Amino acid sequence: MVPISIVRPPIVFGPGDRGMLEMFRPIARWGIHAVPGQGGRCFSLIHVADLVEGLLLAAEKGERLHHNGSPGQGIYFMAADDYPTYAELGQAMATALGKKRATVVHLPGPLVRLVGLCGDAMGRIRRRPGWVNSDKIAEALAGSWTCSSAKARTHLGWSPAATLADRLHETANGYRQAGWL
Repeated sequence: MVPISIVRPPIVFGPGDRGMLEMFRPIARWGIHAVPGQGGRCFSLIHVADLVEGLLLAAEKGERLHHNGSPGQGIYFMAADDYPTYAELGQAMATALGKKRATVVHLPGPLVRLVGLCGDAMGRIRRRPGWVNSDKIAEALAGSWTCSSAKARTHLGWSPAATLADRLHETANGYRQAGWL
């Protein structure tokens, strides 16, 4: 039997990630950050470099799954220390881009769902999925998406190498260097 540990990351971002790019662009261009629904939902994120470090530690030192093991044995969540709302993330992105703030625009749930359906239709026409679709919209309108990385910190000695603010700044700089912003 192959020894297995499971690492469950939340939203992964970094300089080469085009999904987060689509959140940065309207803030960079117009200073606007669209928030699906009424907001207040929190979520976890992790920078790709921090995730890679966590994966290596889990492979090296992590518990392994066992057929009759206790619940959660061999499973690790890895996330940044912060649990921002969509609005707070938009403000953090604005700061990372060197702007004072972003104007947060709350979009009504039904309108956001319609945008997701339009994204589905465009994906069918293009024959490739877009970054906005009804699945992503359903996730955005669902409750909070957070996790605790306490077990990874305790068992593996893992922690993010930089703050979320620093990682967003690195990501924004990476987008600029690639000519995407």
